[in-house]
Amino acid sequence: MKIKNEKLKVYEFLYNRVSFSEEELEEYAHLKRMNVLESMFNSYLKKIDPSNIEIFWHLTLPIEKRKETIEVMIVTSTTVHLFKILDLSGLHTINPFNILLKKDLPILDLNLGTLYYNVIKDTKIEQDGFSKPIFLNYVVLDETFSLIGQSNYPFLTPRTLTAYLKKIEETSKSKKHNALF
Repeated sequence: MKIKNEKLKVYEFLYNRVSFSEEELEEYAHLKRMNVLESMFNSYLKKIDPSNIEIFWHLTLPIEKRKETIEVMIVTSTTVHLFKILDLSGLHTINPFNILLKKDLPILDLNLGTLYYNVIKDTKIEQDGFSKPIFLNYVVLDETFSLIGQSNYPFLTPRTLTAYLKKIEETSKSKKHNALF
């Protein structure tokens, strides 16, 4: 079940009660847009059987002295899947330094995936001496998104997301999962 971001709840409560700065208004608008995208992602999650998986929303990771959010983490008996939902549209490219660009402007450093992996790996991922593989996926639900260039990280779109989640569901049936967190 999708959980609304706590910060968004606070903004919604305070809206029309206090004055927001321009920066706070931008953050509030961004959180509302992310809530819409997360609801769309949740509609895809509803198409799979959750009995052998655990779904965690809004995982906050300490990355290079700041906090990064992974919108969804799916844990099975054998794997961990991280889903970073991105609000992107239009044509994008990836430069040789693994930076996602739109019109030559940097949008996202795809090298952060290694840092996400290391933070998750160093938590409670090892169970019974077995280290679970961690898969990071960038999710873009806007139909106009397109990508030129190669990345080590898959971009899941509406065309590929259902199949990816079904594959997680199929592989999770092999062994009932015990809670990690």
